[in-house]
Amino acid sequence: MTIDDAPGSAGSEELIRVRGLHKQYGAVHALRGVDLAVRPGEVHGLVGANGAGKSTLIRILAGLERPDAGTIQVRGEIVRIRTTDDATDHGFSFIHQELNLIPDFTVLQNLVLGREQNVGGFLRRNAMRRKAQRVSEELSFGFSLDVKTRDLSVPDQWLVSIGRALVNDARLIVMDEPTASLSAEETSRLYAIIEQLSAAGVAILYVSHRLDEVVRLCDTVTVFKDGSVVAELAGETLTKDELVRHIVGRSLEGTSAVSAGGSDAGEVVLAIQDLVQLPSVRGMSLTVRRGEVVGIAGLVGSGRTELAKLIFGETRPDSGTMEYRGAPHQPRSCAESIARGIALVPEERRAEGVLLEKSIAFNLTLPALRRFQISPWFPLLRMGAVQERAREVARQFTVKLNSVADRVDTLSGGNQQKVVMGKWFTAGRVDLLILDEPTKGVDVGARAEIYRAIRQFASEGMAVLVISSEFDELTICDRVVVMVEGHDVGDVAGDQISEEYLLEMCYAKGVQDK
Repeated sequence: MTIDDAPGSAGSEELIRVRGLHKQYGAVHALRGVDLAVRPGEVHGLVGANGAGKSTLIRILAGLERPDAGTIQVRGEIVRIRTTDDATDHGFSFIHQELNLIPDFTVLQNLVLGREQNVGGFLRRNAMRRKAQRVSEELSFGFSLDVKTRDLSVPDQWLVSIGRALVNDARLIVMDEPTASLSAEETSRLYAIIEQLSAAGVAILYVSHRLDEVVRLCDTVTVFKDGSVVAELAGETLTKDELVRHIVGRSLEGTSAVSAGGSDAGEVVLAIQDLVQLPSVRGMSLTVRRGEVVGIAGLVGSGRTELAKLIFGETRPDSGTMEYRGAPHQPRSCAESIARGIALVPEERRAEGVLLEKSIAFNLTLPALRRFQISPWFPLLRMGAVQERAREVARQFTVKLNSVADRVDTLSGGNQQKVVMGKWFTAGRVDLLILDEPTKGVDVGARAEIYRAIRQFASEGMAVLVISSEFDELTICDRVVVMVEGHDVGDVAGDQISEEYLLEMCYAKGVQDK
């Protein structure tokens, strides 16, 4: 199906009806009896704070999760979506913020991937190309079907993802933070395509923290809070103020950036001024002092993780300055930052923080393995010394284990996180510790231990930077910098640090600018 083939525009018939959807992960209620209806041709917004339940609903519709209770109807019939193929067969297509394209495949191969037409075991290559060509013309591709997708810009990759949805006969396209990496001109082009799809009868589920574009595009908006639907707004009632009131729980009148004032902490360890790395970081400034725990609060797409990577030397800024311990900080690599006493605990610990198939001892001493070599010219390690040092760090961080010789993947999530933190303390002195989502996937008991460790590090004179999407845990910080679309919009300190107030700060800029 292409745009010309799509059914008529929005009507009263429901394409999807979700009733009483529940999903629980342990003690966490991700969805609490969610009801939702989407009609053909409707642009339906999903908004809410981090962890409100939007992503869980999308994962259930995509066949990646199964609900504990409730039903999903497609055109009036109850269906069970057990796999991603089931979702595709029902006409659902999902375009995530990190586009799911194969870089070494051509545009044509990505467009027809998984839906290749064949007769008697032979691919109908000409028919596939004709259908892909029709889609490319309707979406005004400015590139060949035969170019590799890795050679395309991010906006053009978005076009390919939308094109794949149409080739797959999508009746519903879910877009997750679609404008996070687009310029103003590219965003306008995406708006035009969404309006074109809607006019042709394709339904759009639009997930975004940018409320101005939600108001501009969406016919209906469903607001999630704590796993529940708290409002459904449409037509003339659809304003940013109204959306924010339901997301936050009260009006933002009078909310403004609050300066934290001076600090009685020690010397400045990290100072950032007007740091830019497009498109994610657009003019960020902050300071972190010795003995201080500074939090960074922000919604998805605010640029928090990208900022951490800049400080750690994984990426380089386009402009702006960084100073570390009074000297210019322009790291050419992560190794250079580590050597200067900067440590990063990444958000994705299993992919970036530990080697799961290696032992606990190996992981805990990894940054300092050269210290345990028999000699600088002989790569064999003094394993007794490695294991003894690993046991010392494991005790310091209360890692629950049988033996440091066990593999890291035998540990719980909380203990794996302690290993990721502990390994930096075998490498030498740490003056700046950056923690990106430090308690992600960690149980309540391990969280409390990690919080105690953070405060202990600060009391010993370390500067600590905590990035978290769970605003309630930022109450452990002395000060919190609020980050919105790559900018710092204000500091919050003392008794003002609360989940509700930080959430207000994240939305206040957009509301006040309308």
